[in-house]
Amino acid sequence: MNSKRKGVAGLARCRKIALPSLVAVAVSFLLFNSLRVSLSVQESGESGAVLNGHDADPVTSLLVAKSVSTAGRTKEHGTEIGSADGVRIKPEVKRYDAMKEEIAAEAARIRYNYESAYNRATVVTNEMSWFTPKKVCKDTCCAETVAISLHQDDRQLINTLDGLDLADVRLQHYKNPPHIRFHSHILHEDMLPCLQPGTIIHLDNHMKILNYFFMKVRKHITVPYVLLSTESDGDSPYMHEEQNEKDDLLLKWYGSNPKVFATSKDPNGKFVPFPLGLSKHHPQDKILSRYLSMTNYSNPFLDKSRWTSHDREFTADDVFVKFGVNRQSQRRQVIVDALCGNRTLSSPEERKKISCGSERADPGDVYAEASQYLFGVSPPGAGYDCYRTYELLLLGVIPVVEARHPVSDELFRDLPSVQINDMFKSSREVYVKALREYVQSDEFRDGTFTGWEKLFLRYWRRRILKDAGREKEIVRDEEGREYYQAWKYSPVHKENVFCSEKGHCEVV
Repeated sequence: MNSKRKGVAGLARCRKIALPSLVAVAVSFLLFNSLRVSLSVQESGESGAVLNGHDADPVTSLLVAKSVSTAGRTKEHGTEIGSADGVRIKPEVKRYDAMKEEIAAEAARIRYNYESAYNRATVVTNEMSWFTPKKVCKDTCCAETVAISLHQDDRQLINTLDGLDLADVRLQHYKNPPHIRFHSHILHEDMLPCLQPGTIIHLDNHMKILNYFFMKVRKHITVPYVLLSTESDGDSPYMHEEQNEKDDLLLKWYGSNPKVFATSKDPNGKFVPFPLGLSKHHPQDKILSRYLSMTNYSNPFLDKSRWTSHDREFTADDVFVKFGVNRQSQRRQVIVDALCGNRTLSSPEERKKISCGSERADPGDVYAEASQYLFGVSPPGAGYDCYRTYELLLLGVIPVVEARHPVSDELFRDLPSVQINDMFKSSREVYVKALREYVQSDEFRDGTFTGWEKLFLRYWRRRILKDAGREKEIVRDEEGREYYQAWKYSPVHKENVFCSEKGHCEVV
């Protein structure tokens, strides 16, 4: 059984209002009426007090209770706010820079930069009143069911290793650190006779692995399956579009760095763009997960007043600019020049900023400064998608990204983003115009930004299980906790192999 871990939730501290006379009246009123009100108020500059699910001064809560008919109800990834006269009050999410030191202290206690959801899961292998294991064996393999908890997915931030966490079997290029474990087993050809309908197969997105799978492995698969291709800078499905369109057993193909030929239509709608997420190598997850736990995982884009309440038009100064420019990515300098101008002409105070600077900075300092901006530019990394995009979204900053083939649109569907055509050739005026037009658009003004849920593993696990036809296999234990039934595949007397090693995953 895997270990369980509970996140440490931080408490927001609100400014108290010194109103001695009102305090006495308020306390008397509370005692007399046994009124229970939400203990959670923050003052917001222009929009007044806002309920948000954290500790607050009782007097302030009482004053707000007169105009708010329904107290805030905490949801899994945010706070649902009551309404006054049918007008919905939007939650104000505290910015990272206001909690920087507290977040740093919490993150310092976390040993690893990243842990898989499986590391945090509860795994049941024995028969229970609510779960009966099954086992099927052939000459070269066995398949048996286990029950894996789902609760750990709820607040697991998406990561570049999620494909391995979601799969039943996988073809893997490189070894991962020993502390990162997954349910899925390395796929051997001897295991293929045991694959069950709805098996989820992950391929590290290297051309060697994709060629090996489609040219040698696929012909031995006889059951419907779901494919994931992630964990590299390679495009999906790209050179293998034909297999995506013509494979009758392929139910869905989830792939990172979505790219198809310009003429591709994906007539069967099989391909689904899959987010890159955060890095497994850097402390992005452990820092941002602490921040989100302190804000109750609330969606920062529900309060659009940050972008709409300005009495001036946006300028390039509203865009956070921080990324490396080196020999492999010299074209990024065009973006820096367009948005930052000549730094040598800036004031000493401006030159101290991380944005537009070329010096390395601590991740916590980067996040603190970025959170003060309305937008952040995120050009492609080694692949089309980029960790930076998801860092910005989780900080409540709208990313400015490169527009691509419409097949990639789903990455940002129901999430805010400004997409620029050919951002490496665009001028400052083009960027600024795009910012203004986006915030004035119906897409932004009418957007609900429910895509916030796509930044957590829960969304992808349940969507993929549904596409695999396995949604009905979710069960509940005696206490109502959910588990999904997974097939654990094992070859007979075989050790793991990695496709980066010579002689493995060869077509010939």
